[in-house]
Formats: sequence, C-alpha cells, structure tokens
Amino acid sequence: MEKIEGKGTQRWTAKRRVALVVSLLRGETSLAEAARAHGLTIGKIEDWRDKFLLGGENALRSKPKDEEALRDEQIKRLKQKVGELVLDLDILKKANKSCAFRVMAHIRSRQTLAPEFFHFRRIIYRNVEY
Repeated sequence: MEKIEGKGTQRWTAKRRVALVVSLLRGETSLAEAARAHGLTIGKIEDWRDKFLLGGENALRSKPKDEEALRDEQIKRLKQKVGELVLDLDILKKANKSCAFRVMAHIRSRQTLAPEFFHFRRIIYRNVEY
C-alpha cells in the first residue's frame, strides 16, 4: 500500500487490489480474514472481486464490451439485487409482525399474567410497525 503524503491513511493501488483478489480466488485467504487483516469491509472486497471477474470475462470475449456497456450491465445487476433485498425485507417484516401477534395471543390466553409477560409485550409492541 502506498502512503498518502500528509495523511495517516493508506491507499490501495490497483496492483495491491489485484493481489488481494487473486489470493481470495486461489483460496489462500477467506473474505472475512482479508477484511479483518486489512481493515476493509467485506462489501468493499466483494466489489473489487466482482469488478475483477467482470473485467476478466470481458477481456476474454471475442468482441469486448466498452466501459459504458459494462457499467450498464453492472447497474442492471445491482438494481436486480436491490429488488431482491427489498423483497427479502418485506418478507421479514411480515414474518416479524405475525410472530409478534401470535406471541401476544398466547400471552392473552393465559389466565394469570406474570410481570415478565407485560415487559415482553412492551418490547414486542415497540418493534412492530402498524
């Protein structure tokens, strides 16, 4: 890594990023280990890996795509991923809500309520969106 003049931070050059991605692809290190060892996020390293693989795939094409086409392809993939994550989030919200109502129905069905049930009910109602 190169030191940036006047700053205490380090900059990752393309050569260093390639070396890290290649070590991941060879199985020499895991994603989590690399992130921890270098103080990077897993998402950042995944982004580098995806760009590396996309560039390699494009280089091996008989008719390589230009940068704009590659960017459009990446935007399309990212939009698809965002859509999948939104659907996952909606499913989790619905599951959380139905689970909370089942717990509350169980608590209400009991003849005597212990104080811890009231505390649990406050926690559930605080976490449920209506």
